[in-house]
Amino acid sequence: MERIQTASEIAKKELRRKRIGGIIIITLLILSTAGFALNGVGIKSQNDSKEGFIFDGQSWIYYLGGQPTYRFAYGLDELNFTNFNTEKKLIDFGGKNLYIDSENNLGTQEIALNLGRHTGNVGEACYGPCKRDLQELTCEGDNILIVIKSNYTGVTDQSNCIFIEEDLKVIDAFLYRILGLN
Repeated sequence: MERIQTASEIAKKELRRKRIGGIIIITLLILSTAGFALNGVGIKSQNDSKEGFIFDGQSWIYYLGGQPTYRFAYGLDELNFTNFNTEKKLIDFGGKNLYIDSENNLGTQEIALNLGRHTGNVGEACYGPCKRDLQELTCEGDNILIVIKSNYTGVTDQSNCIFIEEDLKVIDAFLYRILGLN
């Protein structure tokens, strides 16, 4: 059984409860304001330099000697480098013509932009027969990058052909690996 309380005891208890509630609410307001004011302090933003990389709001740019050298759609931490069945290195492309068979325009542009400075010429071609008005090549002779749609997500090679899954993330991962940036 509870003891019967007087009106003054009830008022004191109510006042104490309101004070504790008010202190909790004021503390939450102060802490949330401080948290908002300090938001991001000590955390690197995506615009910060990252091992020679700078995100310009659209793409990752690799700077070498203070000059923008390579451009990628995805950063290193966004990519998966596990499904690579190729031992090709940048030297394998040096001075040789590079042909790209792809219907992915962004991928073609990114490959040409990043590997073009290391090859003889970069051009479009078809791997085997095709409906487009392009040169038809096989895996003998010049290097061919074939960007294909498949269930396999990764990169594999056969002679001078490199087969890349038609996904910009896989293309970027391939470029990072070939250029030795990962």
